[in-house]
Formats: sequence, structure tokens, C-alpha cells
Amino acid sequence: VHGKQWYQRRVHGENIPDQMSKIFNFRGIQLKRYGQSIRGVSPLTISSVGAGQVLIKMHGTTINPSDFGFVKGMYGLKKVLPAVPGFEGAGTVVETGKGVSESLVGRRVACLASSHLQWGTWAEYLLTEEHLVYPLADEIDFDRACFGLINPLTVMALKEKIEKGGHKRVVLTAAASTLAKQLRQLCANKFEFVNIVRRPELVEELKREGDNDIVLDSSALDFEQALTSQLHNWNATLLLDAVGGPELGRLLHRLAPGGKAVLYGSLSYKNVGDINPLDIIFEGKTIEGFYLHKWLQSKAEDKSIDQLKKEWNSLMVEGNFDTQIAKTIPLEQIAAAVKEYNLNMSAGKILIKP
Repeated sequence: VHGKQWYQRRVHGENIPDQMSKIFNFRGIQLKRYGQSIRGVSPLTISSVGAGQVLIKMHGTTINPSDFGFVKGMYGLKKVLPAVPGFEGAGTVVETGKGVSESLVGRRVACLASSHLQWGTWAEYLLTEEHLVYPLADEIDFDRACFGLINPLTVMALKEKIEKGGHKRVVLTAAASTLAKQLRQLCANKFEFVNIVRRPELVEELKREGDNDIVLDSSALDFEQALTSQLHNWNATLLLDAVGGPELGRLLHRLAPGGKAVLYGSLSYKNVGDINPLDIIFEGKTIEGFYLHKWLQSKAEDKSIDQLKKEWNSLMVEGNFDTQIAKTIPLEQIAAAVKEYNLNMSAGKILIKP
């Protein structure tokens, strides 16, 4: 009994022995060499579900900037190849491994790919770890859940950093991104942001949102002057940066003494630079990285992961983390979609249906 047949028979009440449900044949994208272009779907097989693991029939997935880095081999995580790309999506649990409650079987879930397994979400099935599976409240739209984890959980983590650090004024790069918009939404009326975008048309787009009157375009000829003027005596103490490159050092220089830069992305694919040693030595400024999987692992280790999942569900049900869907496509069209998304990430998410 394979994949779909086993799941359909089990949810209709048949008692299918575990030993009959060990082989799942399906289709997905397979990365055989880092740096290669994404091509068509390939036949794949999952032969078993191990202890602590969950097998999910995917409802949908999406494309994130981290997926580009992974495929290029320019991401902090490298898997043994061949591997399936794709870090997030949503689907229905069809089997659980030893130590995982069978009550998950048949549940709709949002899910993240494991950094320890070769499987990703750009396929019809995903094998992942239990702490990376988020059961969905009935009120949460299934399509919306397909891009409901990476950005929202990062937003929750960054908001936690703002609050724990006692920061009131924050500099935010890649400010037209879905993540930045969700962060401002969740932090509405709590903190002030200086929003930095990379194209002039995005300035007006953000100003139309209503509460983003401080928006600067880093491609403008007078950007450095405008930045200095805006941050002079403004006492910003935190930089949330998704870009990296030499601009990080220049932004760090303009933070108040004791300021901190949190680097959570590398959209520039350039080394961090232009750091003034005096900022570090005499003004006590610091730079730290943020990696979502490590943050989630820490939540699993300190037993707070279940509470995080409850909070995430509540925020989703309340309508936080709004995401614009640019288009919906079948898995077979993902190669073209990857190129399209890379050209305009601010246009909204692409929903991919296996």
C-alpha cells in the first residue's frame, strides 16, 4: 500500500498495519548539484518514517529567499545531495514515527523542512521532525498556511529581541518585504521604525500603508545624507538587517552607542563590511546573527515549543501575518516561478501546488 492509497484507507477507518505503509512513491524537485538551475520533477521514494519523524502529504509550498541561497550552495545549511529543496509549506499528516502521537495523522499542519534530512517541501510529500510541524486551528486557511511559518516565526523572534532588549527605535532594511510588513503589523504603535528600501518605487508603496512616513531609498544619490539627517539624535539602538554587505557597517555606525545589529538575511550575497573598529571598541556596538532553525531548536530544548505553536496559531487566527499571493502554479512550473520571484520578491508570494 503506497502513499495516497494508504492515507485514504486509513482516514476512512481501515486499520492498515504500519509495516504495510513503509514505501511512498511520489514526485518532487531534486537538487543533484549546488549551483544548478531548477529543472523538472523527478520520481522520489521515502522508504520509512523514523523515530521522531512525521510524513506529510503536501497541500502547497512556496519560494523564499533562503531557497535561492540553498540551491546556489550559498546558504549556511548544506545537505548531502541529492536533496529536495524548499523550506516551508503545509499539508496533511499521513504517518508518524516512533515517539510521535498518532493523533497527528489526518491533521492539517504547517511544516518546515528538517536541516538534518534530505527532504524539502518542493515535492508531493515531506518527511520532517515533529518540532517542525504546526497543527492548524480550523479557522486558518490552508493556502495561507503554506507560507505561514518562516516569515511569521522570524517576525515573532525579532519582536522578542526588540522587547527583551528594551529597544524603542529600530532601523529596518528590506523594508518592503513580506516579513518587514508583517513585523510592522505585529508591532503597530509599539516601536518606531526607519524603513530602508532598495528601489524608489517602494518608497511610495510603503508610505501608502499609512504608518511608514520614515522611508529611505538606499539607491538614491542623497541616501547617506538623508540617513545621517534622519538618525541624528534619533537614538536608534537596533538594526534588523536582511541584506548584509558593506551597508551594514555604515548603518551600524549611525546607531546610538551600545546599539546592536541583528543580521537575519543576506540578500546582497556580499560580505559584511565598512565596520568602524571604534564603533565596536569604544561605543560597545555589536553584531549578531539570527538563524530560525537554531531558535526553534532552542525552543524545543527548553520545552517551550508547544507554547510557541499555541501563540503562533492565535496570531494566525487573529489575522496577523497577512501575505499577498502573487499567483498559484503547479509544481511542474516551479523553474519559471523561481526566476520570476527572484526578479521581484516584493510582489507577493507564489503558491505552489504539488
